Amino acid sequence: MFTLLVGIISMVTPIPGGVVVIALSLTSLTCTSPRAQSFIKYSRENSSLINRLFFSLEKQVGSRISIIGDALKLTQPDSSSI
Repeated sequence: MFTLLVGIISMVTPIPGGVVVIALSLTSLTCTSPRAQSFIKYSRENSSLINRLFFSLEKQVGSRISIIGDALKLTQPDSSSI
């Protein structure tokens, strides 16, 4: 959770690293907590904005760092609920 806060803070700094820190933080949460995984999936199913943000994050960071892409794919909403 701390790394998520660090990622948010570093997004507004001149050093571009916030997106990667947030992605790593969400990856560790998703991999270690089924509750966090279901919460993120629920949020993606109910908010098209959040789903687009996560999809963008998957595309940008997940293609470079496969563990992040794999973890974020676990939170994709079901195709029937979109």
